Amino acid sequence: PLFLLLNLLFIIFWLVFYKRFLFVSIPAVLISFSAISNFFQFNFSNSKDDSIKVMSYNVRLFDLYNWSENIETRNKIFDQLGGQNANIYCFQEFYYTEQKGKFETRDTLITFLDAKNYREAYTHKMRGAQYFGLATFTSYPIVNSGTIKFENDDNNIGLYIDVKIDSDTVRVYNLHIAS
Repeated sequence: PLFLLLNLLFIIFWLVFYKRFLFVSIPAVLISFSAISNFFQFNFSNSKDDSIKVMSYNVRLFDLYNWSENIETRNKIFDQLGGQNANIYCFQEFYYTEQKGKFETRDTLITFLDAKNYREAYTHKMRGAQYFGLATFTSYPIVNSGTIKFENDDNNIGLYIDVKIDSDTVRVYNLHIAS
């Protein structure tokens, strides 16, 4: 982008002072203009917005152990998520328990997110049917999913989902990797 801008300035300079040198800068601008799309997106059509909003969030077990010493942390996380209106949510350090009435994360997210389809991958299962790992929620239909195990690292995992968006299939990776 810097060289494109520089060549545009040269074109103005050549127009004012030395018109015969325009043939040097104009081809350079035309050649580099196609590369500018790598840095900037131009949309000149009035068609509908085809963007996909993806949110990735390390929820730190929704503050299960009250690390922040604020019992409202989980609800604040839920409130923040509810205002995002994303199509795909990727959660790391996700916590889920099968015990009803005790810290129901999955059920709560399904209730208020517009992302009813989900996949989960857990690195740990603790006593009392408690699970720790990853979860990906989406408003799109999930057509395939899988996990990625990291050698020599039982604390981290990868989860991928293939979602159907119109006539396309898009793969989304959700990873929790070591620090």
